[in-house]
Amino acid sequence: MPSSEVLYRLSKALEVSMEWLISGETSRTKDPAPQDNHWRDRALKSEEKLKMLKSAMQGWLKKI
Repeated sequence: MPSSEVLYRLSKALEVSMEWLISGETSRTKDPAPQDNHWRDRALKSEEKLKMLKSAMQGWLKKI
């Protein structure tokens, strides 16, 4: 699975929505710019949360 930044750049280059790249379930046409930014922001926030969780879990595993 590519990172959110790669998905965002692909969606821009191919002029399709990020959602379509991920699921193939929506219209293939490009989403309006605000919606693109919405999905990009959500993906970046999710990646950041996963990094924080991974770091916390690694710290916790070192303690046991």
